[in-house]
Amino acid sequence: GGGGGGGGGVHSGGLQSTASFLMGKTGEVPANLVTFPPDWDLATAKASYASSPHNFIREVCRLDPPVTSATTSLDSDTEILLYNGVGINRLPNSKKLSSFRKGTLNQYTLSMANRDPDTFTEPMLFHPAREDLDLAVTWNGIFKDTRLGADADALAIEEERKYPRLCPGRLLSIYTIEAIIDVLIGKD
Repeated sequence: GGGGGGGGGVHSGGLQSTASFLMGKTGEVPANLVTFPPDWDLATAKASYASSPHNFIREVCRLDPPVTSATTSLDSDTEILLYNGVGINRLPNSKKLSSFRKGTLNQYTLSMANRDPDTFTEPMLFHPAREDLDLAVTWNGIFKDTRLGADADALAIEEERKYPRLCPGRLLSIYTIEAIIDVLIGKD
């Protein structure tokens, strides 16, 4: 998907990735970083999508985030546990605690965070019904709901306080992708 920054890139990146995953293809993501369920075909994909379009789209974007990374500067001296790759078999001693000074520029890659085996069960598996989907760092933060309405609005405000860089257009992105995919697959 890639694209980041700006709604057009997010919508088109997420749309391209969702269409690819419906066809059992990984798009821009290397094939070894995504595993589809056994017997995945277009009929199975359409049924999975129909059962929860939002979870399908969110799971696609967990594995191929439309916003690929974000940057910040550290607000205090910080120690960060660095890994020698996420999504690959970790080698012994592949973790290293490193110290960084206040003000150090920091870029974090969302697709790597979304493949953390300490957070996600079978992190490479495309599974829209996964119970840990609400832990995905997508659209620059974690968000739990895609409903519209007063309760969802209150939750969105709370989430944006926790994740100040959380994309305010995340729901628009999901609904736009859903509307276009619905037309493409002939959903009533």
